[in-house]
Amino acid sequence: MLRTGYGSLITYVRTAKGFVYAAFVTDVFSRRITGWALSDSMTTEALALQAVNQAIWDARSTSGLIHHSDHGSQDVSVTYHQHLVDAGIIESTGSVGDSYDNALAQNVNGSYKNEIIHTRTWADLLEVEIATFEWVTWWNTTRLHQPLDYRTPHDSETEYRQQQSLQDSLGVLIRITLTNQDQRSLGMRRGLLLVVRVVKWRSSQR
Repeated sequence: MLRTGYGSLITYVRTAKGFVYAAFVTDVFSRRITGWALSDSMTTEALALQAVNQAIWDARSTSGLIHHSDHGSQDVSVTYHQHLVDAGIIESTGSVGDSYDNALAQNVNGSYKNEIIHTRTWADLLEVEIATFEWVTWWNTTRLHQPLDYRTPHDSETEYRQQQSLQDSLGVLIRITLTNQDQRSLGMRRGLLLVVRVVKWRSSQR
């Protein structure tokens, strides 16, 4: 799967038992949420690291990917930074107060708030977690996204895989065709060389 990078950001949800914090990691290419986590703690290990671990596990390869985030303490912590480095991911946080670098993640958080969180009140972490799981599934497999020409992230990735499979198959076919042509050309050259040798030999016998 073609992935140019991730967008990640943390947001909060007010419940009857206190605040719950949510972290999402979104694939820039397909806009699929590839990692997410909820916790009643904003520590790096409890939240941001859990979400990015999911995204790394989900990807076949993360080497060279760009990780877009803001200057939150979790996203720029030493532990988080080292985890990205170990996975071959390049960090990009832009300048302080600059939203350009993480516009996708802000869009995901805004949609999360508008489409689910602000529609009702919440009792506790478990209730938010169940609803968030359902929302993420809907976001990835059912919700139509304008930047994807009104397709779902799942459909976008499926179409890309099909295109790649077709291109790979065409590439193999072209290589086989060229190999066969080379073999035929080599056979013709060998045949001509043999004819020349026979003609020369007959001429020498006269």
